[in-house]
Amino acid sequence: MVTSRLWSVVIVAVLFVGCAPPRTTLRSINTVRAGSSRSGGPVQPGARAIRMGPTCEALEGERGVGVLHVRARDGAWESRCFRKTSRSIGRPNGGRLEGGETLPPAGPGWIQKGRNAVGTNEGIALLLASIEDVRARYPGTVPIRIGDLSREDGGRLRPHKSHQSGRDVDIGYYARGNRALRRFEKMTAETIDASKTWHFVERLLLTGQVQYIFMSYRIQEVLYLTALDSGWGEQDLRGIFQYPRGHQAKRGVIRHAKGHQDHLHVRFRCPASDTDCTP
Repeated sequence: MVTSRLWSVVIVAVLFVGCAPPRTTLRSINTVRAGSSRSGGPVQPGARAIRMGPTCEALEGERGVGVLHVRARDGAWESRCFRKTSRSIGRPNGGRLEGGETLPPAGPGWIQKGRNAVGTNEGIALLLASIEDVRARYPGTVPIRIGDLSREDGGRLRPHKSHQSGRDVDIGYYARGNRALRRFEKMTAETIDASKTWHFVERLLLTGQVQYIFMSYRIQEVLYLTALDSGWGEQDLRGIFQYPRGHQAKRGVIRHAKGHQDHLHVRFRCPASDTDCTP
């Protein structure tokens, strides 16, 4: 939860003004050492690594290790390390994927259905970290439903126009009453758990690695009001939400897309080391 207007301004600055430039917050490096980075990124001594994977210390000395630098909830930098195998190539609607990571069918806080569960290492790491944060904030939360990412080698994935380069993922909303969903379910202001869903979306945005989030304009309104109630200011939210400027406005990270009242679609930014990736 945002506790002050100052903190919300800090977050917006990180995401949209350039305090943490998206193309420099990730590097694929050979070794990771506390307090230093071959990329020159802001690795902090003692920074905690992503909890569901190997720690930075455990990966020290290995080749092909990636490190993500993201803002923690207190404004400090966190370093999250992972084994870098994936390579996103081309555009989301005209690309491919090499060496992608497969999301397991289920894990702490999520259930994934379908065969198209391959994405970039960075996207999966950030997705699972955000889900983990929801579980920490709301103990006992039922698993969220995850749909398509990409095919093993990327490329056309019907019926989607995108989902071709490993950077897209479809995710269901959290339902009110901690109700478990068997499939994506069309949500309204009365059925969505707006606080939990906004917390999840907010955690994704905090990474600075989200290019767009597509959802129904009706759901945008619900989450926008929830964000205001949690301490965000209207001016701060202008760079995040398309709402209330109309569903055709080309503004904001969160934008309307037809057919997205039962799920949201996250598109991550190009990983900095994937030089053939096109935004």
